[in-house]
Amino acid sequence: MEWKDITTYSQSFAERIPDEWEMRTGLFRICVHRHVNYSPNIWLLTCEPFFYRKELPRKDIAKAKTCAIALVMRKLLETFRKLEKVA
Repeated sequence: MEWKDITTYSQSFAERIPDEWEMRTGLFRICVHRHVNYSPNIWLLTCEPFFYRKELPRKDIAKAKTCAIALVMRKLLETFRKLEKVA
């Protein structure tokens, strides 16, 4: 699995700086992105149904991606453990 730049670039901008990265894992779409309603140095995580515009504590994109994966894995493990208890 690899991260893919899915930024929508305006034709009027000469400089193309990625601000939306996506990784698809089969069932899940993990997206690390920016949003106009947030500070320009904030990276967000969206991975439905678990996260929607969750602020990541990292300003560097490589660290933000790593943090996003860790958060999704933690949420999946929590969910798995809850399911184990009722099975």
